[in-house]
Amino acid sequence: MRIILKDLGPFREACIQMKPLTIFMGPNNTGKTWASYAIAGLFSPRSFREYMKFIRTNKFLDYYPIIEETLNKLVIEGNAKIDLEDVFNKYNEIYFDQLAEILPRWFSNFMGSRRNPFQNAKLKIDLSDDLDSITRKIRELSIEGKFSVSKEGNALLNCLKEQGKTTMHFFTTDKNVFDKFPLSELQLFIARNIMQSIQRVIYPEVYFFPSERTALTPLAFLFSKRRERDEDQIKDEEIDTLMPYPIVEILSLLLSAQSAGDFNHRIEESKKDEKILKYIELAEILQKNIMGGRIDFSDPKPDPVRDLLFTPVSNKEISVEMPTTSSNVKVLSPLALYLYYFASSDELIVIDEPEMNLHPRAQAKIAEFLGMLVNAGINIIITTHSPYIIDHIMNLMKAYEKENKEEITDKFYLKNSEAFISKENVAAYLFDNGEVKNIMDEHGFIDWYTFSKESEAISNLYFEI
Repeated sequence: MRIILKDLGPFREACIQMKPLTIFMGPNNTGKTWASYAIAGLFSPRSFREYMKFIRTNKFLDYYPIIEETLNKLVIEGNAKIDLEDVFNKYNEIYFDQLAEILPRWFSNFMGSRRNPFQNAKLKIDLSDDLDSITRKIRELSIEGKFSVSKEGNALLNCLKEQGKTTMHFFTTDKNVFDKFPLSELQLFIARNIMQSIQRVIYPEVYFFPSERTALTPLAFLFSKRRERDEDQIKDEEIDTLMPYPIVEILSLLLSAQSAGDFNHRIEESKKDEKILKYIELAEILQKNIMGGRIDFSDPKPDPVRDLLFTPVSNKEISVEMPTTSSNVKVLSPLALYLYYFASSDELIVIDEPEMNLHPRAQAKIAEFLGMLVNAGINIIITTHSPYIIDHIMNLMKAYEKENKEEITDKFYLKNSEAFISKENVAAYLFDNGEVKNIMDEHGFIDWYTFSKESEAISNLYFEI
């Protein structure tokens, strides 16, 4: 997938070829975070909600005649069906063009700004290289939508798409539904299910790990205790206006994990999706080999005030709360909780500075861990200032091409060949001087002169003085 960004903050234009691992690097204040958040924001639930507001006030039926055709058939026959693959091929360009067109209207609020420095920004999405994988994803989608649900769980209008098929069914159990509700609301129900399906085949879900996560991890659990005591109550919609969306989302992730069902529920889910077991295993690797311990909630059962505790490998007799842990535990715990409770295949996560607060050895381990996440089906955008991460990702790409992978595994920090990553799955871009350049060549070499020129300048200064 190719995404073109224009006039987004400090840079004039960027053409980003998205890969399973997409790397943004460069000096501060060059637009790396803005670009990563704009791309991820475009495919986020927030973007879809804004789009649904948009079509309520625009003549969307002019662009999507399939919606009125489906409703007319429902009125006459009580059921209708569409081929989602055909619908995607016919309408995806219109949908994503409109999605990109309205992003500048709400992106300032998304970033927590009362001003609108993004009003002239433009985005364009090209999916031509991804149509084969999209067809596969369409078949894998499972959709169940309901309109006007009773206390017993029955709906007057239903939408159903079974996994493994491309047909989406709409049907009603009560033909009087067309008299009980305005046709415009029924049109929106049809539109919502179709459009959300089009968006989900790109990334089913998007998660943000902003640079503020070091402070947010302990803050989230302190905040939940205050809310439980009815002190300083803040409604979710108020949080949304006070904080940038990525911050709201990571707080939501942390609090959702805290109040989630018994972890056994996640194990049950893994019986239907074996990749979930893989994500749980990756969470264990992250904790043991990079965080140096284990995180657990103080109570295994759902509880909005249960504490998140860390037990170090060096002393398993001690468990400490988040505010007293080291910075690497605070910064990596959200990622571990994501893998434990929420991760699913084909999702997109954005990690702002994964090297934050980490020793160079731990940064190299994180590079290997990113490779393992990609190979487990997670898409990643990172922004980074770390030469250790860039250098080691090049090592992982070189290792991937070796025939004797198992013979060289012990040379790596996590000692796991699943960290080796194909160069076809990596893209790297330099943000600097108002420009965005692809700095990875066909051999997998990433030219990170943005770091080396500063190292050279510092070394030369020593001899000059």
